[in-house]
Amino acid sequence: MAAQLRSVDGDLPDRILELADLPRSYRAFENAFVRNGWHHVGDDGRPVIGWLDAWPIGGHWLELGEYPGCGDDADAVCDHPECRADCSIVLPFAYVTDGETPEGQHGDAKPDEYDAAYGQMAGRLRARLGEPEPPGPEVYVSEFASRSAVWSRGGAWVALLDGDDPFSYGSWRRADVEVRPRAVGRET
Repeated sequence: MAAQLRSVDGDLPDRILELADLPRSYRAFENAFVRNGWHHVGDDGRPVIGWLDAWPIGGHWLELGEYPGCGDDADAVCDHPECRADCSIVLPFAYVTDGETPEGQHGDAKPDEYDAAYGQMAGRLRARLGEPEPPGPEVYVSEFASRSAVWSRGGAWVALLDGDDPFSYGSWRRADVEVRPRAVGRET
């Protein structure tokens, strides 16, 4: 068994939570990414953010879903549940496997440290957001999570997830913090 942990000390969780408070427009998220230094600069001097990709941010990776907003207007705020429903920002912070550690991956932590990291993040989120939402038909559920805690913040869900890593076809479990737009009904 091997585990990997990514340090989430400092204000990184708070900066991720700030994304839940933003209006759902491309410009609001672009400005937040630039403010946090989570962007590249294009040949034209404009910020570039890798939506629909794994995006590096100083020793971490964010997994970015669809970009937020409505239509092609970067300033348009979208609160339609069906529009950009796959807009999400995921911060993976711990991994564990029962199998061999893949080449290039380092199992530098003990498996029980994985559960401890999940518990520490749960404590940090509870301290900032209160108690999570009780499970119900209108609360976000991830198809990959075997356990989760979900909070409603502004127009977004903030989810602490533990489940199969979709990129390793289930050979790794991983713990994430995810921010996505809040829509009515069960989502996956």
